[in-house]
This record gives sequence, structure tokens and C-alpha cells, in this order.
Amino acid sequence: MNVEYASEIAERWNRGDEDSDDAGFVTAFEIPEEYFQQFQVQTVGLDHHQELWVPDHQLSEFNDRIANEIRIEKIFLGRNFIVPDKIKGILS
Repeated sequence: MNVEYASEIAERWNRGDEDSDDAGFVTAFEIPEEYFQQFQVQTVGLDHHQELWVPDHQLSEFNDRIANEIRIEKIFLGRNFIVPDKIKGILS
């Protein structure tokens, strides 16, 4: 729901240790508002820890509603992460 919380997840949980070979990505995309409004926004900790709760049986439909493209907003790479050749152009 917001870059601040997504960055915490990507950096602390997905990438983990700075010396790891893991990576965390913050992405952004648009969903039509009339579709988006059917889902609950839940605060799961601090005020900015907001998540959109989409039931698992609706994920395929949710993904089909993504408008335009998915953008990479931030990247957190462990020092030992090796960028696969097929995505080098995306990360540069």
C-alpha cells in the first residue's frame, strides 16, 4: 500500500542480511479503483504497515486487473547476490 512499508519488507525480510545472496524488490502498479475498493485495507503494526487483503482464490483475477505495467521502485541486493543475465537490463 505504500513504499515505506514495502521497503521495510523488501530490505529486512526478503533481502535479509546485507552479506546474503538474497534480493528484495519494491514494485508498484495500478488497479482500477472500483475493483480495488472491494478489498479490505488492514493495518498490521505501525500506522504505515498497511496491506490490501486479497483472498487467495481471487489472486488470478486481481493480477488480471493490473493496469499498464508493474514498475520496480526500489531494489535491495545482498552483497553476494548474482544478477541473472536475463534481468541485468531491467536492473540497470
